[in-house]
Amino acid sequence: MKRALVLVVFLLAVVLPATAAQQGIPVQGGGSFTEAPLLEPGSYSDTIRLTEELFYGVELAEGQGLRVTSRLLGAKNGPLDRGVLGQLQVYNPLRDRWPPHEFVYFDGVADSKKWSIVTPEVGSEGGELTSFEELFAQPGTYYFSLRLFRAVGPDRESPLRRREFKSRFEVRTTGVASDPSPPPTAEASPTPTDPSPEVTESEDPGGGAAGPNEPTSDDTPYVRVYLMTFLTGLLLGFGIVAGRGLVGRSASTRRA
Repeated sequence: MKRALVLVVFLLAVVLPATAAQQGIPVQGGGSFTEAPLLEPGSYSDTIRLTEELFYGVELAEGQGLRVTSRLLGAKNGPLDRGVLGQLQVYNPLRDRWPPHEFVYFDGVADSKKWSIVTPEVGSEGGELTSFEELFAQPGTYYFSLRLFRAVGPDRESPLRRREFKSRFEVRTTGVASDPSPPPTAEASPTPTDPSPEVTESEDPGGGAAGPNEPTSDDTPYVRVYLMTFLTGLLLGFGIVAGRGLVGRSASTRRA
């Protein structure tokens, strides 16, 4: 009895994780680019309704491409519509749509077959990229969308318009991510040198700098005073002597 119980527990421990892995991690696709969940490589599950387009984001480095494989699960006892299509599309980081896309027929009852879309590697160059190479020129967040729509007739006339269907999809990256270019090394800045001291004019104790033809001696004002006094006295003495000579000559003339 104990052995049987251990065997049942062991089988449950093996089967349940495998079933969960097949179902994938539940996610909720966004109705726009800004609402798209960012996914890592792995298996996922979601639900989708007729006329919806759900968006998902994947980070791609230079050298990597994107591969998405999807499948829609039907409702066994539900209504049938043979005019419904599932579509996979890819958008670059600028939200430009890559023209190639993949379709699958889905009637709402039977499970669809698996279908995939594979992109070129980011930054690569090849013959098939001649007209679309700019769409995959730069690494960044790329988007894929799962769309469910009616190819024949108005959507409102489809018996599936009010139904919600389960989706399973796998996200894989192809190629090998390139190592990012090393940042440029900063050039060694020159060692700053002390600026040369500015040449300042010598200060004049008298309050001003000496002119180009003037002596810079501290005795300059006094020498000028002495020189002027000497010249003034010399002129006065010469005037007195000359005056006395003129007076004496006049007196001699009168006497004669």
